[in-house]
Amino acid sequence: MPRHRPADRAALIVRRFAAAHPRDVAGLVEVDAIAEGIQPLLEPDWWPLYNEKALIAAPPEYASYTDLETIDFDASFAQMRQAQTASPLRRLPVVVLSHVKPFELPAGFPPDFSPVLEQAWRTIQDQLAHLVPGAQQVIATRSGHYIQLDQPGLVRAAIKRVIRAVREGRRAVP
Repeated sequence: MPRHRPADRAALIVRRFAAAHPRDVAGLVEVDAIAEGIQPLLEPDWWPLYNEKALIAAPPEYASYTDLETIDFDASFAQMRQAQTASPLRRLPVVVLSHVKPFELPAGFPPDFSPVLEQAWRTIQDQLAHLVPGAQQVIATRSGHYIQLDQPGLVRAAIKRVIRAVREGRRAVP
């Protein structure tokens, strides 16, 4: 079972691109994506711990890989906040897929961290689902963070729904 290694960094890049180039993005599927609203939902000393040990630390199998790229979440979150203010996402078909099973975190976290993280994650998923009018949130009831592995059919269905909405000229997923 993989530990918490967010593939959702791409979601920040995709949302930033969609805000900067609205004519080049017809719809979005956010798969358990991290969002800039998570920082204030964690204890002040927990954000740096979470960022360092769970988000940007290399998994053990890649510890010797010197070219592993990381992301500066603080800078990326600041860019997202600025982009949302300057040019919020236009109305387009969006599906937000959200996990239910708790994250598997590496050692070194306080015992009460996991429930706080799960609540914070639910909150940011709700925030993502409200970024664009008509966006839909789908709860992946049998999935952890890796919905694409746990319930790939759910991801495929979300993509197909967004494509269908775009082809039908809708600005929301039916």
